[in-house]
Amino acid sequence: MKKTLVLLGAMLCVISSCKKEDLPQGSFEAEFSISDYRMVTFSQGNLQYNAVEDCWRFAEHQYDFIGKDNENIGPDYDGWIDLFGWGTSGYLQGPVCYEPGNYYKPQYENGKLNLNHDNGADWGVNRIANGGDRWDMWHTLNDEQWEYIFHFRKDADKKCAQAKINGICGLVILPDKWIQPDGASFSTEGTGWNKNQYTLDEWQLMETSGAVFFPAAGLRDGKVVGAIAENGRYWTASGYSMDWANCMAFFNTDYGTSEKHAKFLGYSVRLVHFCE
Repeated sequence: MKKTLVLLGAMLCVISSCKKEDLPQGSFEAEFSISDYRMVTFSQGNLQYNAVEDCWRFAEHQYDFIGKDNENIGPDYDGWIDLFGWGTSGYLQGPVCYEPGNYYKPQYENGKLNLNHDNGADWGVNRIANGGDRWDMWHTLNDEQWEYIFHFRKDADKKCAQAKINGICGLVILPDKWIQPDGASFSTEGTGWNKNQYTLDEWQLMETSGAVFFPAAGLRDGKVVGAIAENGRYWTASGYSMDWANCMAFFNTDYGTSEKHAKFLGYSVRLVHFCE
């Protein structure tokens, strides 16, 4: 790993940065600022879980999501899900309601819902089969870190926009150091999912240049999945109250992290690797 020293007045700040050889399996190389001194890289796709195998993995592609099959969720379902209740990492949680394969409403099962990374609410504490297969290699961004990506890093307002990849709706976020590739373009002008449209070949060019994509995978309420292609909701690590937590949300006209939702709802999870 390398670290860059920057003198700011009388303060000496250490800005984190990653070397390619230090990145875990399943990580992209492009770096994103989440504060004035810390950088992250994103995982190759959304987090997925199989309850029977008790196995975690990343989706093969950034635009992959499971959709309606999440309605099969349950401790005996031998298939993959990718819409989770908040805090359901399944690691050192204790109560059954926090297991990732459970669809019950946690506030009706247990009164202590203010989980945090210290007691395992961060999904990244788990071993991820195609993400290095080691404990605690990945992390879930909190609300403030998402806000920095969207609003406070350099040219933040020029680096996020809605898009379609091969017809799949979602949100594109560009890295700090972005060079537009030949054969594909990016724009923040206009409204709607059609603002940026990519074929799979065009998206490959964007991805190679460091762009990340979050599919509008919808949400799960109990065993009912809806709002696919209407919005994307991704949990943050920030709990708001006993029953509510913050999520990163986007629609065809907007994006941000101001939304607070009930912890029992099933949302997507995308992990990052902290550069040190």
